[in-house]
Amino acid sequence: MPDLRIQWRYGHEPCGDFRRRLVELANGASGIAQYGSADSPIEYFVADNAHARVMNLTVASYTVTQIVLKTALTAAQMARIHHGMYVITNSIDTTLTAPAFSAAAPLPAPNYYASIVDYVADSTHIAVSGWAVPNAGNGASGQVPSVSNLDIAWTNFGVPTVGIGAATNTSAINWVMNYTTTNSWLNNYENEIDILGNPGFAPGRMRIRGLTMTYQGPVPSADSWALNLNTIALPVQLHMEVNPTGYGIQSNEFITKGNSGVNELGDMWEIQESAAFADAAQNMRLVSWLAQDCATAGYGCVSVHQGLIVNGSQGTVSGQTPQAQIVYDPLLPGHPTNSTGVLGLASFGGIDFSLDGGHPTVPQGNYMAFQPSTWTASNPTAPILQAASPSQLNVRDNGGNGITLDTWKLNVGSTAIAAQFQEALSTPSSSSAQCTAGQFSDDTNYHYVCVAANTWKRVALSAF
Repeated sequence: MPDLRIQWRYGHEPCGDFRRRLVELANGASGIAQYGSADSPIEYFVADNAHARVMNLTVASYTVTQIVLKTALTAAQMARIHHGMYVITNSIDTTLTAPAFSAAAPLPAPNYYASIVDYVADSTHIAVSGWAVPNAGNGASGQVPSVSNLDIAWTNFGVPTVGIGAATNTSAINWVMNYTTTNSWLNNYENEIDILGNPGFAPGRMRIRGLTMTYQGPVPSADSWALNLNTIALPVQLHMEVNPTGYGIQSNEFITKGNSGVNELGDMWEIQESAAFADAAQNMRLVSWLAQDCATAGYGCVSVHQGLIVNGSQGTVSGQTPQAQIVYDPLLPGHPTNSTGVLGLASFGGIDFSLDGGHPTVPQGNYMAFQPSTWTASNPTAPILQAASPSQLNVRDNGGNGITLDTWKLNVGSTAIAAQFQEALSTPSSSSAQCTAGQFSDDTNYHYVCVAANTWKRVALSAF
């Protein structure tokens, strides 16, 4: 890896030692072969325990305001310790809940004592400002860590130990912009990265990856994240200007696409999708897309769909068959003019029924219209269901005319009342033909009634 880098790191490791370990990291030809490319970072940050140079010191005892060390400090160690440095102990408060680590839970609260260095009294005594467990809520003075109740969860030194200069939170970069002066010309803050490519490069000659974060290790706590935007006061949390034909967000679970849209008959354009697997094999994709349904210009020929697509390629709906879908269509199929508020529920066979709040061929108010596949503007008749009152449901066409109800069996729970009944004439094959009590039939000569299971009786018909 080239040496074009500024090495920002914790501690004061000699640059030669640092470079030597980078060479070891490459591990010869076999190691180099595993790299995706040779990088040239402008800034290189290394933050770990080795670079932090934390002083881990064995403790003989504690007092309310002092650390008594078991081994005397060297002159170099005494020179490094200064007022305000953090002190972490491996002595725990046994009245607090012991930490239990789980990938399904947030990182536990600490249960170990900590303090701040006041000054170095001598080689075996370090004065501190007092003791408490961070974030435990007990700020009483006079607390003293125990040298026998030692931590085995966060650390496991086995003997009373303090870490001076120890950090419990590592920030590779921590910028604080403190705008406190009233009379200032400063009125804008931006953290800007400008990448300028050579105009002579061929398209596709460069790959741009603005921000990459990786983590390799055991599963972290449930309150971990890769990106945190803690900017509630801002009107916009994330601002993107997206390539119309590209992706706004692309992940293995969720995508948004640019706003290129549709222009010609038959065009389809995916807007966004969310996906998850069923039985670890079938990719269940909830997709939103636009479809150009006719050649006429304007939004009236464009419908918005949301449906379930199983498998297929992420970001693509063309050539895919939805398992089911909802269609928001400003122009019902066959309508010559726009319609307001159309909702069409559709499946493999197309639109099954529509709810329309404005088109005159589908009356408004308590109606559900079922539009047949033969529907046209010149033949707009469609069967509807109408809740005419709390006790009346009309089934007819949208002109108020009766319709044919074609069903094998109709079960009415109570009395059926009608101005007229009409049935197809039929004759039971015999008086013991299969039937259910109460069933009746007619032919040109008799009225037949099933008086018991598989038992028919008849009366003759006569002119009047």
